[in-house]
Amino acid sequence: MRLSYKQLLLGELVASEVLQQYLLKTQNEKVWNVIEFGWSPPKVLDRKGRPTNVIKLKLEWDRGDNEASENNARAMYSIFNSISADEFHGIATCTSAKEA
Repeated sequence: MRLSYKQLLLGELVASEVLQQYLLKTQNEKVWNVIEFGWSPPKVLDRKGRPTNVIKLKLEWDRGDNEASENNARAMYSIFNSISADEFHGIATCTSAKEA
Protein backbone atom coordinates (compact mmCIF):
# COMPACT_ATOMS: atom_id res chain seq x y z
CA MET A 1 0.00 0.00 0.00
CA ARG A 2 1.42 3.38 -1.01
CA LEU A 3 0.76 6.45 1.08
CA SER A 4 -0.05 9.75 -0.56
CA TYR A 5 2.04 12.84 0.10
CA LYS A 6 -0.84 14.23 2.17
CA GLN A 7 -0.96 11.09 4.31
CA LEU A 8 2.81 11.17 4.81
CA LEU A 9 2.71 14.85 5.76
CA LEU A 10 -0.13 14.23 8.21
CA GLY A 11 1.85 11.37 9.73
CA GLU A 12 4.87 13.63 10.17
CA LEU A 13 2.74 16.31 11.82
CA VAL A 14 1.20 13.82 14.23
CA ALA A 15 4.64 12.41 15.07
CA SER A 16 5.96 15.94 15.58
CA GLU A 17 3.08 16.79 17.94
CA VAL A 18 3.65 13.61 19.96
CA LEU A 19 7.38 14.33 20.23
CA GLN A 20 6.68 17.92 21.30
CA GLN A 21 4.22 16.70 23.94
CA TYR A 22 6.77 14.35 25.48
CA LEU A 23 9.55 16.93 25.26
CA LEU A 24 7.40 19.29 27.32
CA LYS A 25 6.31 16.58 29.78
CA THR A 26 9.91 15.52 30.43
CA GLN A 27 10.74 19.04 31.56
CA ASN A 28 7.99 19.00 34.13
CA GLU A 29 4.35 17.89 34.13
CA LYS A 30 3.39 21.46 35.02
CA VAL A 31 5.02 22.66 31.79
CA TRP A 32 2.68 20.39 29.83
CA ASN A 33 -0.27 21.64 31.91
CA VAL A 34 0.40 25.15 30.59
CA ILE A 35 -0.24 23.81 27.09
CA GLU A 36 -3.42 22.01 28.11
CA PHE A 37 -4.96 24.59 30.43
CA GLY A 38 -3.26 27.83 29.43
CA TRP A 39 -1.61 30.59 31.43
CA SER A 40 -2.35 34.24 31.98
CA PRO A 41 -0.67 36.83 34.18
CA PRO A 42 -1.95 36.70 37.77
CA LYS A 43 -4.73 39.10 38.70
CA VAL A 44 -5.26 41.26 41.77
CA LEU A 45 -7.83 39.73 44.13
CA ASP A 46 -10.78 41.63 45.55
CA ARG A 47 -11.69 41.61 49.26
CA LYS A 48 -13.56 38.32 48.85
CA GLY A 49 -10.56 36.66 47.21
CA ARG A 50 -11.99 36.73 43.68
CA PRO A 51 -9.74 37.73 40.77
CA THR A 52 -10.36 41.17 39.26
CA ASN A 53 -9.44 42.33 35.76
CA VAL A 54 -6.33 44.08 37.11
CA ILE A 55 -3.01 42.35 36.48
CA LYS A 56 -0.71 42.11 39.51
CA LEU A 57 2.55 44.02 39.42
CA LYS A 58 5.49 41.64 38.95
CA LEU A 59 6.86 42.65 42.36
CA GLU A 60 3.61 41.43 43.96
CA TRP A 61 3.73 37.95 42.46
CA ASP A 62 3.97 35.11 44.97
CA ARG A 63 5.91 31.88 44.54
CA GLY A 64 3.03 30.15 42.73
CA ASP A 65 2.62 33.06 40.32
CA ASN A 66 6.33 32.99 39.50
CA GLU A 67 6.35 29.21 39.06
CA ALA A 68 3.38 29.33 36.67
CA SER A 69 5.04 32.09 34.64
CA GLU A 70 8.30 30.13 34.53
CA ASN A 71 6.51 26.99 33.30
CA ASN A 72 4.85 29.04 30.56
CA ALA A 73 8.24 30.46 29.55
CA ARG A 74 9.74 26.95 29.40
CA ALA A 75 6.93 25.76 27.17
CA MET A 76 7.20 28.82 24.92
CA TYR A 77 10.97 28.36 24.61
CA SER A 78 10.53 24.72 23.62
CA ILE A 79 7.90 25.60 21.04
CA PHE A 80 9.97 28.43 19.56
CA ASN A 81 12.97 26.12 19.22
CA SER A 82 11.02 23.42 17.42
CA ILE A 83 9.45 25.47 14.62
CA SER A 84 10.61 27.19 11.45
CA ALA A 85 11.24 30.92 11.14
CA ASP A 86 8.03 31.29 9.12
CA GLU A 87 6.01 29.56 11.84
CA PHE A 88 7.73 31.68 14.48
CA HIS A 89 6.48 34.90 12.89
CA GLY A 90 2.93 33.60 13.23
CA ILE A 91 3.18 33.04 16.98
CA ALA A 92 5.86 35.51 18.10
CA THR A 93 3.32 37.79 19.79
CA CYS A 94 1.66 35.01 21.81
CA THR A 95 2.04 35.36 25.57
CA SER A 96 0.75 31.91 26.47
CA ALA A 97 2.08 28.57 25.27
CA LYS A 98 -1.50 27.42 24.75
CA GLU A 99 -2.01 30.28 22.27
CA ALA A 100 1.15 29.29 20.41
